[in-house]
Amino acid sequence: EVEIVELLPRMIAQEDTDVSQALAISMKRSGIKINTGVEVKSIEESGGKCITSFSDNNENVSKSESSLVLMGVGRVPNTSELKLENIGISLTRGAIDVNEKMETSVPGIYAVGDAVGGIMLAHVAMEEGIVAVENASGGDSKMRYDHVPRCVYTLPEVACAGITEGEALKNGIGINIGKFSFTASGKAATMSEREGFVKVIAHSSDDRIIGMAIVGPEATELISEGVIAIRTGLKASELGAAIHAHPTLSESIKEAAL
Repeated sequence: EVEIVELLPRMIAQEDTDVSQALAISMKRSGIKINTGVEVKSIEESGGKCITSFSDNNENVSKSESSLVLMGVGRVPNTSELKLENIGISLTRGAIDVNEKMETSVPGIYAVGDAVGGIMLAHVAMEEGIVAVENASGGDSKMRYDHVPRCVYTLPEVACAGITEGEALKNGIGINIGKFSFTASGKAATMSEREGFVKVIAHSSDDRIIGMAIVGPEATELISEGVIAIRTGLKASELGAAIHAHPTLSESIKEAAL
């Protein structure tokens, strides 16, 4: 038995509402109890059990008894003992300030990964490291964050890249949305994993793909197609015109692009 206690108003609130809802519906169908918009007040041990107390916006307190508690409350840069200020490197709330070349405020000194804050993911740190080394070696490389894949290894999997639909609307960016459900995918049907969808977000002015969201089987593998499309400025019509094998999960991306 699994119970989730989430401070934000919905699951994976950094992604679009339809993505969040699809995951929540699947989790509930699997028997997972979800509490959103609640704040943990205490976690106490009693009789070999963990008692977690949490309250909603109206201060109504609920308690959950469990054998284990897993806390995932984020990360912060671990830089305090490096004494970087002694050599003039500037920081913001513990994160090392860098430019698009991953260079710090001291010329010739570079920083990458969780120490610089931002998107704290291993594949982002890897790319930042490549950019830093190329520039430290006399090159002219710049870090791009517009196509970073964001993966959630749940069941079904969730993977997104680029801008979300909500971010586009908030920033006044005109977009076109294409969606395709895995319920209509022959390959997903043979895998008995027909939950979820592919969503392609294209700029309304030139049809460039600027975002993609996938909920469903192998989403964390499929998102690479969206990453490449966003990075190269591929149009939705171009991705839709590309022949995809049938039956495959990836043809759902083609259908969403169309």
